[in-house]
Amino acid sequence: MRILYICDEYPPGKNGGIGTMVQVMARQLVRSGHRVVVVGLYEHGYGSKDFEMDEGVEVHRIRYGFNLKEGSLLWRVYKKLPRLVKRGLLGKREIAHYISKVKGLVKEKEIDLIEIADWSTLSFETGIGIDWPQFSCPLLVKLHGSYTYFQTELGESIHSQLYKNDLRLMQRADAIASVSLYTAEQTRTLLHIQAPIEVLYNAIEIPPVDLNRRIDANAVFFSGSLVPKKGIYQLMKAWNLVLAKKPEATLWVYGKGSNKALKILLNEKALQSVHFEGHVNRVELLSQLSKSALAVFPSYSETFGLMCIEAMSRACAVIYTKRSCGPEIITDGLDGALVDPDNVQEIANTILTLLSDHQLRKQYAEKGYESVGKRFSIEGSVQAHLKVYERVIQAHTMKQKNFNFTK
Repeated sequence: MRILYICDEYPPGKNGGIGTMVQVMARQLVRSGHRVVVVGLYEHGYGSKDFEMDEGVEVHRIRYGFNLKEGSLLWRVYKKLPRLVKRGLLGKREIAHYISKVKGLVKEKEIDLIEIADWSTLSFETGIGIDWPQFSCPLLVKLHGSYTYFQTELGESIHSQLYKNDLRLMQRADAIASVSLYTAEQTRTLLHIQAPIEVLYNAIEIPPVDLNRRIDANAVFFSGSLVPKKGIYQLMKAWNLVLAKKPEATLWVYGKGSNKALKILLNEKALQSVHFEGHVNRVELLSQLSKSALAVFPSYSETFGLMCIEAMSRACAVIYTKRSCGPEIITDGLDGALVDPDNVQEIANTILTLLSDHQLRKQYAEKGYESVGKRFSIEGSVQAHLKVYERVIQAHTMKQKNFNFTK
């Protein structure tokens, strides 16, 4: 099968869960004998090469906007411009070039199926929505969490143009899949989707792990963008309570974003125990995860939570969220713990319990590792994806035949 992923955060730049998942899936598909091409729109500051081969995956990065150094004065000014102004500065030519590039790749590589995420950095930053044309192959939209989805989850107002962009993509889709049942159901309601939605959970490579390895029994791990929806602000508040009773504990925070507002929430002693490591490569991230006693992700809103299963795959005890898809991934009290992000005391108490209760921590680590191996391995996920891809391709082929017949 020949598959094209439209992705604007393919590693190794400052990517999120979408980019990580596309890379893991693409590499495994190539190892399974399939051909995979990735194309996306990238700001110049994202870095990485415009074209590269990544373990057999063909990656094309199309640049847009202005070549400004990240963090420079001009870059900061540009970032603060209203969406309407950015939209005018970029113009239609760059978008037309991008669409032309995708169409060219579809034809040149004889693509059988295109998969695109429902989140678009371009749309969020500028308000631009792309009118994807009809291709010779089907366009499958994967629900990783749209702008409309996250704004609704957080109870925030929705920009009308960005809502229209989300709606436009759903209406264009030849098929729709979702990374969790919760995300599928919520998005169906928000964007008035009538078509069936396949649930295709995210997945990862499950490494062999020594369950009796030495770990830092006082180390707590967090990874995610340093934004309110990830629950990091609540974790900072909870950490003050943790340090009051467990002064030897340390918290390792990984993720892109400013930490200034987070540091203000920590008292003097707690601040000294928190290590803000910023965005690091995957190897360094997983190295710290493997050494940590537990990982905590008290998110307000998730569509799946890739870092949660990454932690489980390293036999690290996990504290996840009671909100959104949390209960789909973790069975509370069996292979991990679930907390309410609004309950700072509950977050602190759960951390303290696991830091002090070695047996419970060991249970969560072992059961979590067993669960992730059965439910979220990349090998099983590839087979599930291919079955859905085949059905979508067959349906699209029949639709095209019927259209040509009636015409």
